[in-house]
Amino acid sequence: GLPPPRGNPTPPRYLSRSECRDLVDEIQAYVEAWQKGAPEPQQQASREWLLRGVRLAVSTGLRRGSLVALRWQDIDFEDEYVYAWADAAKRDGHTVPLFEDARAVLDAIGPEDRGLVLTRADGTAVPPSTFSKQFARFRERAGLDAEVTLHTCRHTFASWLVQEGVPLYKVSHWLGHSSIEVTEQYAHLAPTQSDDTAEEVFS
Repeated sequence: GLPPPRGNPTPPRYLSRSECRDLVDEIQAYVEAWQKGAPEPQQQASREWLLRGVRLAVSTGLRRGSLVALRWQDIDFEDEYVYAWADAAKRDGHTVPLFEDARAVLDAIGPEDRGLVLTRADGTAVPPSTFSKQFARFRERAGLDAEVTLHTCRHTFASWLVQEGVPLYKVSHWLGHSSIEVTEQYAHLAPTQSDDTAEEVFS
């Protein structure tokens, strides 16, 4: 692959498939225990919203603020895309394809006509700080290093796409980057294309 851009010598940390599975499994186990009436003494609240939120973060690449503000009316199930707003004033939005895993999460919740997609058990919005705090708690339980934060899910979305050969310009658009230069931090993950591969295109 290509070397990392000069301005960013340290590539962003992203989750491997197995790390992501371990994290999701850890949250899933807690949710199932809570549903069976056996929550941990120090934590009586369901974390179903966290399970959904983490899966959506990895499969959409949305930033934390966009995730907690995501509303059902921002999702087009027919044309299969999510419209992500950059801020609460609904400015500078971008679209993200509705991939299979994100669709599965959303189908399991609703879908609803309107309202927030991610809500706590009492129907209230998830505070961004709570999202990060609870993510960190389960990241530790899953045995992942402290470099892994909620934003790592966004890096994971981008990294997995680039590894599969999705062009940087597409990934850049789906992330809502202001320029492709920002997306080039993932360029080193692109599959190496040999001359033989190029020959196959026109043979």
